[in-house]
Amino acid sequence: MSGHGSRAHGHPADGGVPGTDLAPAGLVASTEGYDIDPALAVSVVPNAAMAHVALTRVAHLAEGESVLVHGALGGFAAAFPGIARQLGASRVVGTVRAGKLAAASATRLPYDQVVDSTGLPHALSGQKFDVVIDPVGGALRSHSLALMAPGGRLLAAEVDVLPFAQAVTAHQRMESRDLNGRIALTPDLPAA
Repeated sequence: MSGHGSRAHGHPADGGVPGTDLAPAGLVASTEGYDIDPALAVSVVPNAAMAHVALTRVAHLAEGESVLVHGALGGFAAAFPGIARQLGASRVVGTVRAGKLAAASATRLPYDQVVDSTGLPHALSGQKFDVVIDPVGGALRSHSLALMAPGGRLLAAEVDVLPFAQAVTAHQRMESRDLNGRIALTPDLPAA
Protein backbone atom coordinates (compact mmCIF):
# COMPACT_ATOMS: atom_id res chain seq x y z
CA MET A 1 0.00 0.00 0.00
CA SER A 2 1.37 3.40 -0.94
CA GLY A 3 1.24 6.26 1.47
CA HIS A 4 2.94 9.53 2.29
CA GLY A 5 6.66 9.06 1.92
CA SER A 6 6.40 5.75 0.03
CA ARG A 7 8.73 5.33 -2.88
CA ALA A 8 6.72 4.95 -6.09
CA HIS A 9 7.32 5.21 -9.82
CA GLY A 10 5.07 6.43 -12.57
CA HIS A 11 4.72 8.45 -15.71
CA PRO A 12 2.76 11.71 -15.94
CA ALA A 13 -0.58 11.39 -17.76
CA ASP A 14 0.09 14.60 -19.69
CA GLY A 15 3.23 13.16 -21.31
CA GLY A 16 5.56 15.35 -19.27
CA VAL A 17 8.87 14.42 -17.76
CA PRO A 18 8.70 12.03 -14.77
CA GLY A 19 9.54 13.75 -11.54
CA THR A 20 8.08 14.40 -8.13
CA ASP A 21 4.35 15.05 -8.12
CA LEU A 22 1.44 14.61 -5.75
CA ALA A 23 -1.01 11.93 -6.84
CA PRO A 24 -3.98 10.19 -5.24
CA ALA A 25 -2.80 7.03 -3.47
CA GLY A 26 -4.98 4.85 -5.72
CA LEU A 27 -3.03 5.95 -8.79
CA VAL A 28 0.43 4.93 -7.59
CA ALA A 29 2.11 1.62 -6.89
CA SER A 30 4.84 1.41 -4.31
CA THR A 31 8.01 -0.51 -5.08
CA GLU A 32 9.00 -0.59 -1.41
CA GLY A 33 9.88 -4.12 -0.31
CA TYR A 34 10.18 -5.47 -3.85
CA ASP A 35 13.37 -6.29 -5.70
CA ILE A 36 12.34 -4.29 -8.78
CA ASP A 37 14.57 -2.13 -10.95
CA PRO A 38 12.81 1.28 -11.03
CA ALA A 39 13.45 1.59 -14.79
CA LEU A 40 11.76 -1.76 -15.36
CA ALA A 41 8.84 -0.79 -13.14
CA VAL A 42 8.21 2.41 -15.12
CA SER A 43 8.62 0.67 -18.49
CA VAL A 44 5.69 -1.64 -17.73
CA VAL A 45 3.18 1.23 -17.73
CA PRO A 46 3.31 2.20 -21.43
CA ASN A 47 3.32 -1.47 -22.53
CA ALA A 48 0.26 -2.21 -20.40
CA ALA A 49 -1.51 0.88 -21.73
CA MET A 50 -0.69 -0.16 -25.31
CA ALA A 51 -1.96 -3.70 -24.64
CA HIS A 52 -5.22 -2.34 -23.25
CA VAL A 53 -5.78 -0.03 -26.22
CA ALA A 54 -4.85 -2.77 -28.71
CA LEU A 55 -7.20 -5.31 -27.14
CA THR A 56 -10.14 -2.96 -26.58
CA ARG A 57 -10.04 -0.51 -29.47
CA VAL A 58 -8.27 -2.42 -32.21
CA ALA A 59 -9.01 -6.12 -31.65
CA HIS A 60 -12.29 -5.48 -29.79
CA LEU A 61 -11.64 -8.44 -27.46
CA ALA A 62 -14.92 -9.70 -26.04
CA GLU A 63 -15.36 -11.56 -22.77
CA GLY A 64 -14.86 -15.30 -23.27
CA GLU A 65 -12.62 -14.99 -26.34
CA SER A 66 -9.18 -16.60 -26.64
CA VAL A 67 -5.84 -14.86 -27.20
CA LEU A 68 -2.53 -16.12 -28.65
CA VAL A 69 0.58 -14.03 -27.93
CA HIS A 70 3.80 -14.61 -29.91
CA GLY A 71 7.10 -13.69 -28.24
CA ALA A 72 5.27 -14.22 -24.95
CA LEU A 73 8.11 -13.16 -22.63
CA GLY A 74 9.17 -10.05 -24.55
CA GLY A 75 8.68 -6.63 -22.98
CA PHE A 76 5.89 -5.62 -25.36
CA ALA A 77 4.12 -9.00 -25.50
CA ALA A 78 4.35 -9.67 -21.76
CA ALA A 79 1.74 -6.99 -21.03
CA PHE A 80 -0.97 -8.77 -23.04
CA PRO A 81 -1.84 -11.82 -20.89
CA GLY A 82 -2.68 -9.82 -17.77
CA ILE A 83 -4.70 -7.22 -19.65
CA ALA A 84 -6.50 -9.94 -21.65
CA ARG A 85 -7.40 -11.70 -18.38
CA GLN A 86 -8.75 -8.48 -16.90
CA LEU A 87 -10.89 -8.01 -20.02
CA GLY A 88 -12.36 -11.49 -19.62
CA ALA A 89 -10.34 -13.65 -22.02
CA SER A 90 -11.19 -17.31 -21.49
CA ARG A 91 -7.81 -18.62 -22.59
CA VAL A 92 -4.41 -16.95 -23.11
CA VAL A 93 -1.63 -18.94 -24.79
CA GLY A 94 1.90 -17.76 -25.52
CA THR A 95 4.67 -18.83 -27.87
CA VAL A 96 8.43 -18.57 -27.36
CA ARG A 97 11.57 -19.95 -28.95
CA ALA A 98 12.72 -23.33 -27.62
CA GLY A 99 15.51 -21.70 -25.60
CA LYS A 100 12.94 -19.69 -23.63
CA LEU A 101 10.65 -22.59 -22.63
CA ALA A 102 12.29 -23.02 -19.20
CA ALA A 103 11.84 -19.31 -18.45
CA ALA A 104 8.26 -19.54 -19.70
CA SER A 105 7.47 -22.40 -17.32
CA ALA A 106 8.77 -20.30 -14.41
CA THR A 107 6.99 -17.07 -15.37
CA ARG A 108 4.23 -15.61 -13.24
CA LEU A 109 2.56 -14.14 -16.33
CA PRO A 110 -0.99 -15.51 -16.54
CA TYR A 111 -0.66 -17.78 -19.57
CA ASP A 112 -2.67 -21.00 -19.67
CA GLN A 113 0.01 -22.57 -21.83
CA VAL A 114 3.28 -21.56 -23.50
CA VAL A 115 4.56 -23.55 -26.48
CA ASP A 116 7.64 -23.67 -28.68
CA SER A 117 6.96 -21.39 -31.64
CA THR A 118 9.04 -23.55 -33.98
CA GLY A 119 6.43 -26.31 -33.65
CA LEU A 120 3.53 -24.18 -34.88
CA PRO A 121 0.83 -24.70 -35.88
CA HIS A 122 0.94 -28.39 -34.82
CA ALA A 123 2.14 -27.61 -31.26
CA LEU A 124 -1.33 -26.27 -30.50
CA SER A 125 -3.19 -29.40 -31.63
CA GLY A 126 -5.85 -27.64 -33.66
CA GLN A 127 -6.61 -24.89 -31.14
CA LYS A 128 -8.02 -21.72 -32.72
CA PHE A 129 -7.82 -18.17 -31.38
CA ASP A 130 -10.05 -15.13 -31.61
CA VAL A 131 -7.16 -12.67 -31.25
CA VAL A 132 -3.51 -13.21 -32.19
CA ILE A 133 -0.84 -10.73 -31.03
CA ASP A 134 2.23 -10.92 -33.28
CA PRO A 135 5.18 -8.63 -32.54
CA VAL A 136 7.54 -11.18 -34.15
CA GLY A 137 6.47 -11.47 -37.80
CA GLY A 138 8.10 -13.73 -40.37
CA ALA A 139 7.01 -17.38 -40.42
CA LEU A 140 4.98 -16.90 -37.24
CA ARG A 141 2.76 -14.46 -39.10
CA SER A 142 1.94 -17.15 -41.68
CA HIS A 143 1.29 -19.75 -38.97
CA SER A 144 -0.96 -17.28 -37.19
CA LEU A 145 -3.45 -17.36 -40.05
CA ALA A 146 -3.90 -21.12 -39.62
CA LEU A 147 -4.46 -20.63 -35.87
CA MET A 148 -7.21 -18.04 -36.14
CA ALA A 149 -10.85 -18.84 -35.44
CA PRO A 150 -13.45 -17.67 -37.96
CA GLY A 151 -13.77 -13.91 -37.47
CA GLY A 152 -10.42 -13.83 -35.66
CA ARG A 153 -8.26 -10.71 -35.52
CA LEU A 154 -4.49 -10.50 -36.04
CA LEU A 155 -2.58 -7.63 -34.48
CA ALA A 156 0.73 -7.34 -36.32
CA ALA A 157 3.01 -5.14 -34.23
CA GLU A 158 6.60 -5.56 -35.35
CA VAL A 159 9.27 -3.36 -33.83
CA ASP A 160 12.37 -2.67 -35.90
CA VAL A 161 15.55 -1.65 -34.19
CA LEU A 162 17.43 0.81 -36.37
CA PRO A 163 21.21 1.05 -36.48
CA PHE A 164 22.35 3.86 -34.19
CA ALA A 165 23.51 6.02 -37.12
CA GLN A 166 19.93 6.01 -38.47
CA ALA A 167 18.22 6.25 -35.11
CA VAL A 168 19.85 9.55 -34.11
CA THR A 169 18.03 11.33 -36.94
CA ALA A 170 14.86 9.22 -36.81
CA HIS A 171 12.77 12.01 -35.32
CA GLN A 172 13.40 14.11 -38.44
CA ARG A 173 12.39 11.28 -40.75
CA MET A 174 9.32 10.41 -38.68
CA GLU A 175 7.91 13.80 -39.56
CA SER A 176 8.29 12.94 -43.26
CA ARG A 177 6.97 9.38 -42.63
CA ASP A 178 10.21 7.98 -44.06
CA LEU A 179 10.44 5.23 -41.44
CA ASN A 180 7.39 3.30 -42.71
CA GLY A 181 6.00 2.89 -39.20
CA ARG A 182 9.21 1.58 -37.63
CA ILE A 183 10.03 2.47 -34.04
CA ALA A 184 13.53 3.75 -33.43
CA LEU A 185 15.27 2.44 -30.31
CA THR A 186 18.61 3.95 -29.39
CA PRO A 187 21.23 2.64 -26.99
CA ASP A 188 22.17 4.54 -23.85
CA LEU A 189 25.20 6.68 -24.50
CA PRO A 190 28.05 6.70 -21.97
CA ALA A 191 28.30 9.88 -19.91
CA ALA A 192 30.84 12.32 -21.31
